[in-house]
Amino acid sequence: MPKVKRVRNPRGQGDHLREEILIACTTLLDQSGSELTISLRSIAHEAGIAAPSISRHFHDIHEIIDAVVARELDGFQRRLREVHAATQNPHDRIIELVKAYVSFGIHSPSRYRVLFSRIYSPYWSDTGLSMVETSPLMTDTFALVRNSVQECIDAGVAAKVDANTSTVMLWYSLHGLITLRQSITSFPWPDIDVAVAQILQDSIGLHL
Repeated sequence: MPKVKRVRNPRGQGDHLREEILIACTTLLDQSGSELTISLRSIAHEAGIAAPSISRHFHDIHEIIDAVVARELDGFQRRLREVHAATQNPHDRIIELVKAYVSFGIHSPSRYRVLFSRIYSPYWSDTGLSMVETSPLMTDTFALVRNSVQECIDAGVAAKVDANTSTVMLWYSLHGLITLRQSITSFPWPDIDVAVAQILQDSIGLHL
């Protein structure tokens, strides 16, 4: 279907163009579920703009995807903070945080994969450069969960272990739960709540 001709933004409203680029990239990611299918040309086509216009706001496809992921991660982090604030008991809080993480992964698989299973990110290991917008948010989100684990340890409702290492192991396990259930649908996986309870017990020694 041909795109409707885009009306050019008035002078001084360049932020609107940046927003349109991000929306177009997000739409394409939702449709394909993979960064590998996206190019500057496809984003420009989806946004109804000329490809060279993108260079006014982004140097390359890496920066666009980084900005899109950062936006998604910001929304996800806000959800986790709402859960954190709504529950005062450390034991119940970590359970609710984990449930919120798993729920997001199960019910928003494309968004989850873009956040936590990216392919199109050579900067991470090849050059040692971090994703400029994503990295601080990822660090903050991890710290939120790690601090919640530490609260459980301090309250005596979890094993006296290193909170940082335990949180990493918790993340490893939850990511495996989400991605394996999505990729191998024929396997008789256990009930999610049962699996989550076991993961919390094994990774941080949460007393159930």
